[in-house]
Amino acid sequence: MLDSGKALGFPDGLLINGRGWNGYTFTVQPGMTYRFRITNVGLATSLNIRFQGHTIKLVEVEGSHTMQTAYSSLDVHLGQSYSVLLTADQPGFDYSIVVSTRFTTKIISTTAVLHYANSAGKAPGPLPGGPTTHVNADTPLKIADYYKIAGVFSVGTISDSPTYGGAYLRTSVMGADYRGYVEIVFENSENEVQSWHIDGYAFWVVGMNGGKWSPASRQIYNLRDGVSRYTVQVYPNAWTAIYMPLDNVGMWNVRSETWARQYLGQQFYLRVWTPSTSWRDEFPIPKNALLCGRAAGRRTRPF
Repeated sequence: MLDSGKALGFPDGLLINGRGWNGYTFTVQPGMTYRFRITNVGLATSLNIRFQGHTIKLVEVEGSHTMQTAYSSLDVHLGQSYSVLLTADQPGFDYSIVVSTRFTTKIISTTAVLHYANSAGKAPGPLPGGPTTHVNADTPLKIADYYKIAGVFSVGTISDSPTYGGAYLRTSVMGADYRGYVEIVFENSENEVQSWHIDGYAFWVVGMNGGKWSPASRQIYNLRDGVSRYTVQVYPNAWTAIYMPLDNVGMWNVRSETWARQYLGQQFYLRVWTPSTSWRDEFPIPKNALLCGRAAGRRTRPF
């Protein structure tokens, strides 16, 4: 296939210890701690593994000791090997070990069984889903903002000073002031080109370069004839800087243009807000707008 110029096909399925769906069983004694050695021996696809109802502690990466951080799931890319510790500290049931593909349009999964020696049967509840950080709200954010519906989102869910803690599920909204002016720096520490888009705005691309951005990087900014656009690339192990005047009130999506990355959480909403209700700053929601979610049944403007 490769000799003829064709790419490798998508995998037909996934195996755990050479077995398919629920084809392999790991028996554990309650209260004991076990080491699992996890290796991705595939040809082209990254994987994610999680243990239903359990957290795992990463203790070794290809012969090197780690800081022993606890995870609810773990990405394993091609050829990588990890050791994790799992403590059998849950009620006695049969739990699922779930492995699924990562960064693929079609997601395929397989499972093995984590069998407690005192098991009373299959563990209740759904199988654990793959790692995702951004969750779409049940009500469009702009409509929720317009009608001041509580509990749909919170401004400031992205901290100015991240704690670098574990991932969590949230509808990510960042606040900004109308008629402000912002500098945004996209940094890409990976080995593939990224592309970023901002709804509702055109921005000025003022600089890009390899390595990490620093305040000294502003010395090479192009402030004369930068290109105005709404999508910009960020090269591998490089940065791209933009200037953007916040002249459009609303709730705007900032996202990776790579669909898989967007789905897995590389997106957030920028709420550009003003206390003014003047039509000069923002038109009201159209009277024929379809209201859904928690806004269903509310009235739009009368004309």
